[in-house]
Amino acid sequence: MTRKSSKKVLPKKKKSPSKKDWTVEDFVRSVHSVMQKQEKKYPWIKRLHQRLASPTKIIGLTGNFGTGKSTVARLFSEAGFPCLDADQAGHTLMAPGSAVWKEIVKRWGPKILNADQTIDRQILSRSVFADTEDRKALEAILHPRIRETLLRKVKEYEETGARAVVLEIPLLFEVRWHATERLDAIVVVTCDPQIRKERIRKKWNLSDSEIEAREKAQWPIEEKIKLADFVIDNRGNLEATREQVEKVLREIVK
Repeated sequence: MTRKSSKKVLPKKKKSPSKKDWTVEDFVRSVHSVMQKQEKKYPWIKRLHQRLASPTKIIGLTGNFGTGKSTVARLFSEAGFPCLDADQAGHTLMAPGSAVWKEIVKRWGPKILNADQTIDRQILSRSVFADTEDRKALEAILHPRIRETLLRKVKEYEETGARAVVLEIPLLFEVRWHATERLDAIVVVTCDPQIRKERIRKKWNLSDSEIEAREKAQWPIEEKIKLADFVIDNRGNLEATREQVEKVLREIVK
């Protein structure tokens, strides 16, 4: 009697199509697979692919506390380009009864609420900028949701064929938006330190110690300038700032 072999017969592997047999679809799938692997390994490649795929320019607008970012954002808007405000997105997310509102109230208690149950941002800010752990806790609650909101709105503008979208993000560098998300240009707004402090006192009525606490939570303006594509000096009058905004737009949106 012949003894049967115990060796397992494995099914033959399906041969990949030779280059001669490749269809256009095979080539596209291959390129797409390589791109996906590269994007996972190198995030900057993903941002480059996004940039090439979309005609909409994404402009990151930032600067330190009191430099006049909102004024510059308004000028971009008046020139016909939509502006998305990270601070405003955060305020909307904190609406009474929202998930963010519940998390904040759970952490800081009812002492931060106004009579109408809205969050008193001034009280919350004083707590946050006086304590590093409090600041990190608030950032952990807000920043991922703000990022999600802004990216969703950018996509909507891209789908409508907008030529450019401006993202006003005070902590653009601090939250590393410049390193993780696509930006076609970064604009940093600067201002004379003395003029900036006068503006802050007038608009927010903050003491020198409160101003200093907020400044410590941000990168030095000199570091931001090093990473900027454009710098707008906002210490002059409105028309001088408008001229700089128009010059930046001519360079970015050609």
